[in-house]
Amino acid sequence: MEVCKSDSRGYMPTLEEFFEEAIEQADPESMIEKEYKVVNNPNYGWRALRLLARRSPHFFQPTKQQFKSLPEYLENMVLKLAKESPPPSEERKTGEGEDEEDNDAVLKGNESPDAGGDQPGTGGK
Repeated sequence: MEVCKSDSRGYMPTLEEFFEEAIEQADPESMIEKEYKVVNNPNYGWRALRLLARRSPHFFQPTKQQFKSLPEYLENMVLKLAKESPPPSEERKTGEGEDEEDNDAVLKGNESPDAGGDQPGTGGK
């Protein structure tokens, strides 16, 4: 039973990961025609509703807005999520900086005298 509770079995994506493509398509600068947006895919809509029910604070909030279709509702939710999440350019800058720091730490670790025994060709079999 412990295996079932393991963190490695967490298959549910975050809202940001799942809706990343839809948020990009909601941007008018992307110039994606409405009929080609992922929110119009019924399979995507089903998965989006299930994820929103589990992870979004907006899903069960009462609203006076009435939606005629699932894609219309998802477009509205995507816009709300886009307002709440940081712009992708800031995320990329932050992520790149962390990777550079990790790379620097790895490089510095390889320059230490203790790391010499692990190098190939030193006879350490």
